[in-house]
Amino acid sequence: MQRVFAEAFEAETTPQWFKVGVAQYFSSVGKAQALVSVRDAFRTRRLLPSLATAPDDPAREALWRDQSFGWVVYMTDQIGRDGLLAIFDSMADGATLEEAWEAASGGQTLAAIEAGWRAWIFTPQAEIAYSAPPFGPPTPTVRPSRTYTHTPTPTETFTPSPTPTDTLTPTVTLTYTPTTASGYAPPTRAPSLTPSDTPTATATPRPAELFEAPSEAEAESSTAALVVVGLVAAAVVLLIAITLILRRR
Repeated sequence: MQRVFAEAFEAETTPQWFKVGVAQYFSSVGKAQALVSVRDAFRTRRLLPSLATAPDDPAREALWRDQSFGWVVYMTDQIGRDGLLAIFDSMADGATLEEAWEAASGGQTLAAIEAGWRAWIFTPQAEIAYSAPPFGPPTPTVRPSRTYTHTPTPTETFTPSPTPTDTLTPTVTLTYTPTTASGYAPPTRAPSLTPSDTPTATATPRPAELFEAPSEAEAESSTAALVVVGLVAAAVVLLIAITLILRRR
């Protein structure tokens, strides 16, 4: 195994981040803290855009180591420990890391590791992989289960509404009651329902003495008027008769 590692690491084409990441992977120092570090750097947008070379700044160099270790952990989670050992064998036989990774991962490229790792570090599977020992049992993979969960269906429940009842509300009526000087109030007579006599109007004829007899002059004037009316009527009848006779001729 040491010969395989030595041949894989001595190749000039092997990236420095891969060498540092593998060295930390097979150690037992700072694994859980590395996940906390890269998560915090992701939230604050401090992740390094490239792992090709180690930075000179000590703080950035520490973050570079954590990211390098994280990439190796992610690669191992994708292809398993046996897949990682297969990469070492391919590189010892002269293959590049790019070629060995594509063969072990089923065609994935190294360029796709960064995007996949950034989304993966916030999953429960990442917490398990970062804490798993390098030579222990295989890292369990968290997969969604399809366990049937019974969800009760709500049913309609009839709730009777309260029946309205009539409520009697007492009212206060003010009544004036006169009192005497001694303070004694005389009893008040209740109104009676006995019908009272209502006078009925009747027609009473006027006595004959109230009518005055017409005078003699008034009688003669009335007779003359009647005579005049009679003469006028006779003249009209005569005129109509003459007119009819003349039309017949």
